[in-house]
Amino acid sequence: MPMRCKYIYIACLLCVLQPIIRMSAQVLNPYSTEEEKWGFADENGNIIINPEYDDVEPFVGEVSVVRKGNLWAFMDKKGNYRGKGLAYGYISTFGKNMLYKVFADGKWGFADNMGNEVISPSFDAVSPLHNDVAIIEKGTHKGVINSEGKILLSTEYNEMELGQYIVYARKYGKSGGTVGMMDYQGNTIIPEGIVQSAYPPSDGVSLCMVWESDNKKLSWALYNVNTKKLIHLSSKQGILYSNFQNGFSLVKESPKLAYFIDKTGSKCTDDYEWIGERKEGYYVVKHNGKYGVIDSLMQVKVPCDYDEGGITVSEGLWNATRDEEWGFLNMNGSETIPFKYEFTQPFINGHAYVGLLQPEGVRFGLIDHVGNLVVPIQYANINYTLDINGTMNAVWVANDSLYSRYDMRTRQITYTPGFDSVTFDTNGYCIVRSGTEWGVIDTEGRIKIPIRIGSEKLVRAMLNKAYLMKDKQITEGDIYRMSVYENKERNMKMLADRIPDSLWDY
Repeated sequence: MPMRCKYIYIACLLCVLQPIIRMSAQVLNPYSTEEEKWGFADENGNIIINPEYDDVEPFVGEVSVVRKGNLWAFMDKKGNYRGKGLAYGYISTFGKNMLYKVFADGKWGFADNMGNEVISPSFDAVSPLHNDVAIIEKGTHKGVINSEGKILLSTEYNEMELGQYIVYARKYGKSGGTVGMMDYQGNTIIPEGIVQSAYPPSDGVSLCMVWESDNKKLSWALYNVNTKKLIHLSSKQGILYSNFQNGFSLVKESPKLAYFIDKTGSKCTDDYEWIGERKEGYYVVKHNGKYGVIDSLMQVKVPCDYDEGGITVSEGLWNATRDEEWGFLNMNGSETIPFKYEFTQPFINGHAYVGLLQPEGVRFGLIDHVGNLVVPIQYANINYTLDINGTMNAVWVANDSLYSRYDMRTRQITYTPGFDSVTFDTNGYCIVRSGTEWGVIDTEGRIKIPIRIGSEKLVRAMLNKAYLMKDKQITEGDIYRMSVYENKERNMKMLADRIPDSLWDY
């Protein structure tokens, strides 16, 4: 073929292909008449599919879902029904894999994105998706299907639970009944037929209950999901095991006997009279009447040499007593803040509450992580929080029963004689009460809502509205207006004698 003719041939071929390309890329949008009948039009407003349907869904790929009367169908961009046509009582998407749930004759099934049934309607129920799988039901029997239409478990189980893993059973709780466990990809974690119940595995080990040989009594065991081995544990009356963390399980034999076991079921710590809640990877423990700290790998961090102690480690430090005085230790067991206080609390937001005995009784202040006083020890009570930026501009202190604001930058007391109570919202704003009236002071110490409001509930509602007005300067008139809008009839009466005449503008 001469070169010129070859170019002509290619040009002609492109002319032939262009309509096909345009057709495949055609965008159709739902279109409605005044009579609320629906069809589809192209981007230029040309009607492509006549508006004769009672409802339509936008096209996904090359297929839409339409309803005429009480029946639904799949439809292509030429207006042709796909699959079984107007045959379904309902059609809805099922996950993100272009699969649909279809309902016909009282049963649920599944169709692909071209309207072809992949599983004919045969299920009595299909649950919402969880981790991309759903429970399917036939009568009282249940199974599991994923969003690609693959059945992971057939409908032959009486119990099914979708949690961290999929747990299934044929006769759960009945004599001899067992459970199985699989992940959401369909991989077996614990095969059915071994355990009656099980915690989700941690560190490759699941704490579980198994039937004894007579199928009448349950006992504790460990199932290793890697070796597939079952390890039987002591099951004496009253013993309690906790799920594994970092390869260890807390065991409580009685109110005054607790210890840890490893993944082989062997005891790996001393017997403790008490073990506290795990926090920051540490446990406070009591041994022979004294307190100390161990870490999550069962290593002793602070020996059990202390008469009393806080119930948890906080911000890397633990408060404890020695010779009736309180101080703080780090997790190397070193004293970081001297034992000289009458009272301490664990660190919160970078500060700890400490007290000393003075002639008028115990008085309190605040220290930082190295023991520096940031609020002098001279107050009967202290209340504080961080603002939304994680800073603490002030604390609220009380010499008797009234709270005043102690500015952390100027070290000055403001708002004297003070307020009867102070609480905080999540942004660090201080909600104060004087007698029977409430208001709000912001994190800089400015009055945000005048202390003239009749209830804490009302002032919190007003504060929420004030956040929505953050770009506008809030005036006293705005504050009163917001309070009246909360409940006009009640609050007009409540506030009428408190609002200056100059602020009544409605």
